[in-house]
Amino acid sequence: MLTRAQLLAEEILTSAETRRRRLAAQAHRQAEAAADAAGEAYRAAMGSRCTVQGEEMERRLAWTRTYSHALGMPLRVAEAAFRMRETG
Repeated sequence: MLTRAQLLAEEILTSAETRRRRLAAQAHRQAEAAADAAGEAYRAAMGSRCTVQGEEMERRLAWTRTYSHALGMPLRVAEAAFRMRETG
């Protein structure tokens, strides 16, 4: 009986981990697309006043907000994920 429970628990954990990875990958793709769109919108709106720092800030904000929203997590956690993405 214990072996069946252990197998079921392992199966549930494996399924949850697979789902978590899939959702994280999907959130990452959505965040990348949002960051690209924000960078383009910034360049279009600012024209000759566009700065590299301003564009990067717009991209970072869009990425963090989208990732946070997609996974339902606090913004500070998404910002940490953004930093890991930059260094990893």
